[in-house]
Amino acid sequence: SGRLGMVGHSGGAETTLYLSAAEPRILAAAPIDGLDDWVFRVGYRLFRDPEHFPVALLSFGGYREVVALSAPRWFFSLTGDDDYIAGPTHVVQEVIADAAVAWQHLGAPDHILHQGFEGGHQISRVKREAVYSFFETALDAPGLAGPEDGTLFPDEPSLHFSPPADNRTVLDVVQDL
Repeated sequence: SGRLGMVGHSGGAETTLYLSAAEPRILAAAPIDGLDDWVFRVGYRLFRDPEHFPVALLSFGGYREVVALSAPRWFFSLTGDDDYIAGPTHVVQEVIADAAVAWQHLGAPDHILHQGFEGGHQISRVKREAVYSFFETALDAPGLAGPEDGTLFPDEPSLHFSPPADNRTVLDVVQDL
């Protein structure tokens, strides 16, 4: 019916970011705990799985430029203030502020949002409720959310670590560039 939205957490948030940038049928995207900043990521040697380092995209820009490709469609980034896997709130808010220029230029400055939440890299009840509210507005779908049980879905840090430091990782290649 022309109201397609996408949400994902962590690696799923990055998938949401890339697909929403490339697929104009996605009218609303809500990546949770998956946006970043290359300078922050490389400078602080925060490791993640190698598939999270799209090295080929570096020549086209970073997260700011990829986020801006979704303009003027709806985009809502949710972050944890204390995230240790993806960019924490203070990092991502700068990325979103820079990307928001595209929405302003296209006359839809209210279609790009960012909200930080207490805690880290997790799908908390408050994040889910914020996503429900976003999609109700963006997709004009009042009452979209079902009952919320309040379950916390924490993330496991060991799922995100790259191979040991004595092996070259994609991060090492990026730093060499």
